Amino acid sequence: MHSDKTDIDAAARSFFDAFTNGGGAPSNIDRLYRLFLPECIIVGVAAGTAKVYDLAGFVEPRRTILSDGTLTGFREEELSEHTTVAGSIAQRTSRYGKSWTAGGRSHTGSGVKSLQFVRMPDGWRIAALLWEDDA
Repeated sequence: MHSDKTDIDAAARSFFDAFTNGGGAPSNIDRLYRLFLPECIIVGVAAGTAKVYDLAGFVEPRRTILSDGTLTGFREEELSEHTTVAGSIAQRTSRYGKSWTAGGRSHTGSGVKSLQFVRMPDGWRIAALLWEDDA
């Protein structure tokens, strides 16, 4: 029997794995359209400025840079998390790490993501994502 936490863990793993492009183009990026609500809000924070995206505005530029050779060997993974479930809503705060190659040089990074989930008839979906990379 699956618990809410188990299902949210699986959704979060699927989210982080969607960006992996170890052997070329990310084969799992389309899953983001199933993981997120179509009306979701996505916000990236950098240098005190928030950039707000709709779902396609978030996914499609990432598809491009992960497919055209700009970023190769990209991998992002959840390092730790704290999840709170309250009925049909949940919040997950995640520390993540990432690595990639760009311009022939290896890079690493990390940061924090906040995922807001809502239980839908077909399972837990992401209603909002906020993130900030570490300086």
